[in-house]
Amino acid sequence: GPRAMGEELVEVPFKVHPQVVKDEKRPSIIYQQVSFTTPIELRFLCFRNYYCGYITIKRFMVDGTGKKVWQTILNRHQLMKDPHFEDDAQARHVIESSQFNSKFDGGLIKALRFYLYQPSPSWRSFGLRQLTCYTVSRKGRSEAKRANDDVLPDIRRPSSPPDSSLQDAIAEVLKSCEPMHRMLSDRGAP
Repeated sequence: GPRAMGEELVEVPFKVHPQVVKDEKRPSIIYQQVSFTTPIELRFLCFRNYYCGYITIKRFMVDGTGKKVWQTILNRHQLMKDPHFEDDAQARHVIESSQFNSKFDGGLIKALRFYLYQPSPSWRSFGLRQLTCYTVSRKGRSEAKRANDDVLPDIRRPSSPPDSSLQDAIAEVLKSCEPMHRMLSDRGAP
């Protein structure tokens, strides 16, 4: 559909690093790192869970003193209602950057680490599948910004169109993923 203000969702390619296991004993700490060729303004990410109870997301950054740090931007985000039951163990999830904590200043992201937790000893392996990251490319962003600089936002205005169009875009993305996954899961059924 039409996007307000020329906003367009763009899927961002990234490099996936090998999974790192910090501790073999359960609950073991496992993280998966992804890095972007050029730093991106992350708008949302989606993935299919594979038996992770919850995840923590950290982003790579250089702090004020020039030290390289991994800063937590989403802490213990629950993916399974109950880690011991597999009802929702392979559900799809969408995490928008608006869900990140207050440490996240909306800055550009060069790399992310997904810390995966599964307290239940029942599942042999767990991870994230089909991870995709999306940014927004804005056409003619600079002109639009200049024009709006001297306009005070109208507090009473209901959520502005760019957001709803983004929501539509996310819905479209997920809809297009659905049939494929259904097919895959049907094949795997006994």
